[in-house]
Amino acid sequence: MVKQPKQTGFTMIELVITVAVLAVIATFAIPGYQQMVENSKIRTVAESILTGLQLARAEAVKRNENVQVEFAAGNAAGWTVCLQPTPAGACASTIRSRPQQEGSAGNVTVVDGGAGGPYVFNSLGQLVSPAGPVTITIDNAAMAAADSRQLEVRIAVGGSVRSCDPNLAAGGTDPRRCTP
Repeated sequence: MVKQPKQTGFTMIELVITVAVLAVIATFAIPGYQQMVENSKIRTVAESILTGLQLARAEAVKRNENVQVEFAAGNAAGWTVCLQPTPAGACASTIRSRPQQEGSAGNVTVVDGGAGGPYVFNSLGQLVSPAGPVTITIDNAAMAAADSRQLEVRIAVGGSVRSCDPNLAAGGTDPRRCTP
């Protein structure tokens, strides 16, 4: 008698159960993943703003003259660092720029605390315009306030620039929290 080879593979029942288990796992994982993506957009914009401001401050000290950073209208993810212009207002010479399209801002909102721009640093690295201190708030309009990881970029009168999380508990030792 000829022995038939053993059949290998999945049965239809095993396949249906596997797909059902994956569907249940995906149902719980997708909202958390979407929240993570939206919060990473906030961080991307905050880091872009921080980079532009720190570059302008460093260039002002290096060149021993006033340097300004201007943010793109409607979306502060894009910026231009240039030598401070004459009173006419246009940049005299662009040092570096970052286009708005880099990174993904999506539904991210940037609120400038009423200071407006451009931000001008002098040869000592101090903020000369607008009068400091300045707080720039970055949030995501597509998320509930409880889910959003709102960030702030703060510019001190002396010119130091840092990013912080205003929602961390006051009095803690976490270096990411905003101090008054």
